[in-house]
Amino acid sequence: MLPETLISSYRQYKADTNLIASWLATTAQFFGYSPQLLTQTQIQTENQNQQTQQPPTDKSQSTVPGGGGRLKGKARKLAKEAAANTASTGGPCVETTNMAGTCAKESGAKYKITIKEFLRLAELISGGQTKQTLEVPSWVEAALERAITARKQHSQLLEHKPDPGHTHFVVVLEGVRLLLKPLFTHKSTPKTTKTDKEERDRDRERGRERNGEELENIFSVLEIEEPSEGLSGSSRAPVRGTNRPQEVVYELEENMDLLEYLGVCDNFFSDTIELRNLIMSLWSGYKQGKYDLISVSITTNTAIDMVRKLEEDAMDILNKFGGVEKFYLAYLKWWSDKRGINMDHKEPGDIYNLETYDAHHQMMIIAYMTLDSFVSNFQPNAILVHDSEAGYDLSIDRKDMTHRQKFEEDINILAELLPEFYLLCDSTSKRVIASEDELVRGLRLVFQTKKVTLWTVFALQIFLDIHHLLRQHIDLGFLELQKTATSMKESIQQTLTFHRGQIHTIDDLLKDFQRRMDVWVLNDTLGSISLNKRKPLKPFNLLKKHPLFCGLYLYGMKMEFQLIGVTCANAWGSILDCRHLYNALVQEKLLKSPWNAMEMVAKLQDENIFGDVPPPQNKEEYLKRYFLSLGKSITSYASDRRGGRQNSSKGRKILKERGTLAQEFKERHCFGDGRVNVSPVDLKKVLVKILAREDAKRKSVKKMSIHQLLQKICDGLHEEIEGISFDYFKMYRVCWQTLQDIELACQDRFKEIFEPEIAGWEHQFPLVVGYLLMTATQTNKRDTQFLSFKPKRRPVVTSELLEKAAQILEMAIAESQEAVEGLNGVEST
Repeated sequence: MLPETLISSYRQYKADTNLIASWLATTAQFFGYSPQLLTQTQIQTENQNQQTQQPPTDKSQSTVPGGGGRLKGKARKLAKEAAANTASTGGPCVETTNMAGTCAKESGAKYKITIKEFLRLAELISGGQTKQTLEVPSWVEAALERAITARKQHSQLLEHKPDPGHTHFVVVLEGVRLLLKPLFTHKSTPKTTKTDKEERDRDRERGRERNGEELENIFSVLEIEEPSEGLSGSSRAPVRGTNRPQEVVYELEENMDLLEYLGVCDNFFSDTIELRNLIMSLWSGYKQGKYDLISVSITTNTAIDMVRKLEEDAMDILNKFGGVEKFYLAYLKWWSDKRGINMDHKEPGDIYNLETYDAHHQMMIIAYMTLDSFVSNFQPNAILVHDSEAGYDLSIDRKDMTHRQKFEEDINILAELLPEFYLLCDSTSKRVIASEDELVRGLRLVFQTKKVTLWTVFALQIFLDIHHLLRQHIDLGFLELQKTATSMKESIQQTLTFHRGQIHTIDDLLKDFQRRMDVWVLNDTLGSISLNKRKPLKPFNLLKKHPLFCGLYLYGMKMEFQLIGVTCANAWGSILDCRHLYNALVQEKLLKSPWNAMEMVAKLQDENIFGDVPPPQNKEEYLKRYFLSLGKSITSYASDRRGGRQNSSKGRKILKERGTLAQEFKERHCFGDGRVNVSPVDLKKVLVKILAREDAKRKSVKKMSIHQLLQKICDGLHEEIEGISFDYFKMYRVCWQTLQDIELACQDRFKEIFEPEIAGWEHQFPLVVGYLLMTATQTNKRDTQFLSFKPKRRPVVTSELLEKAAQILEMAIAESQEAVEGLNGVEST
């Protein structure tokens, strides 16, 4: 199910009708209406014990005939009590008849209201307003307009099957609007001009694309304007409607008829069209170099997950009508007739009239039919290989292709790659790939159950759409994946060589990481599986044509590479120490050129190295902040300090993983923690971090659509891509070697300045920065607790060793530049 904070087109429609029902029932109580007058089938409570209520014995408690007539007897008494309670509390008093026949307040009651009750309630409100000044809130008026528009839109699909029952609800809603119109805040209902209708039809036919102005998104969070005043006990106080009830719920009685089914399908596919438009705009940005592969891939995968939740919301009514086939027929008939096309006419050998290709493409029918046919007819032992690449040419601009060429290209792409998808799904059925995308996951379920799901069809259609957009550059994602994997493997191998002869427990992690990159990126594992079955494949064929998979796998690699790299760097603190040294040399103006790689570290990590304050700018502060980074307590520098704690309870400073937003997807796509979807909790965390990025003081948001959320996810991830791509291994080796070189060059002077004058300096280079800074400033005993050697009685204060360190650092600067450039991907075209 979709999170409660997000709403689809159909949820918007259902929420509107329920909102209207709730407002009508709640407001009508003020004018003498009681919920007890609903028939027994119209009242449902949600008690945990699910007890059946005793039907009322008094005739006055049975259904009152429609027409809004005067209440009598016990019904009138109940209505007065309800109205009095409403006036005093601002909300309805809900009473239900318990098994003993007495009345008891029931919290959490849910009332189901039938369609015919709408008019009765509206008549009562419109007739009772003579004693009160009533204004229908604007949010009720807006909900009524949206519900009428949506129902009429769905009715268009039934123009060839006239049935008064299908349009009855529209008539009822229009009747409610007519009765309440004099009470509307704006006193007038916006009229739909011919131009508006033509524009709406054009938007529908074009997939409801944005046309110059921002359209209200189909996933908009339901935002209702709260009335400024509630019910009042004063008979002359204006009534602006009641607050939405917190415990009592009024809902429209579900009516799973044909029109409701068509409405569900129409809204579902309208939502998917909107999402496809957004996703293609992001992939177009990737092609142009505006976005990176990881950002668009994670956003696309999240959108597919949202469609899966949309299908779950509609599952009951889809199952009742046997899927989407009936909707497909109705939609194609409506679409064809509007254009004067005979949908039943087709050329010999065609499976449908290719003049209707645009409608089939819009509704994802080609992907649906092809997948359904493949699942129904494939044989696991004879699925490969289909040489369909000869049937399409991705160098041709798709805009110049005929409907037949487009259709044949779609069929051939799927016919070529569905067998390879089956091979991938089958070979990973027992041990799934941590970074696998929703398409692979969905296809595995379809192959296992032989049941096609709409969210998998959507994922397959996205796969086709990406081919339509990238064309001959479809392998761009794979090229970037392989280039990055090659750079990572080289950096890891250099680190393992650097560690040779030493014991490093982290080496086992590096070797395992290398092995996994070899399996899926650098070696053609899928091709070797096909050879074992005597069914040869083109090298890396599926990965080259599935950039979504490549983007997610690339994300997993970079996040794990960063995690192990930061862990390795923190083991000895070489990067952190060199950051302190570099800052001191820059402030003392001893360097001729900037250290770009360390400047990147400063950009990413200074908050972890120096805290919330700027880097130090004088010699005393250099040493003080260095010792604080080693874990010394700030209280040890207090002027009136008399003993106490020397070490900080927080320990030494460490580097941390970057990518605040990217971290939210790590467990799912890096380590295979068993979760295969984005939960409402995950989305809430993502939303909070997005808002914090935009405005640190902003704590809540009243309205955000899924369209906006996905766009912000992509933008946020793209901003973080530089931080998660940094090669900490390369930087760690350069810094470590630099400290060794400095220690070796300064060893003789260290022995002159510090005691004891004995061998052992070769083991001191991890703390060499501390010794360097101590030679440049006057120190005291408190500053030496972390060092093995202490200054002599008359320490020499000199910048000589800092100058020598600057000369050595100059040589390391050029080499470490690769830490910044090493993980950059292939440039988009």
